[in-house]
Amino acid sequence: GLPVREAFALERGAMNYQLERCLAFQSEKFQHQFHPQIYKTNESDPIATKAKP
Repeated sequence: GLPVREAFALERGAMNYQLERCLAFQSEKFQHQFHPQIYKTNESDPIATKAKP
């Protein structure tokens, strides 16, 4: 197995990654709610925000 310090760092990194995705998703929902003409959601990837041409 990994040294305890490395295992902890990996676990913490995974938690931070999940938190970042959650915040990005919340932010995108906010943008989509208030600027639907600018932002649209990609249902296959809720994080992907694309500007309409």
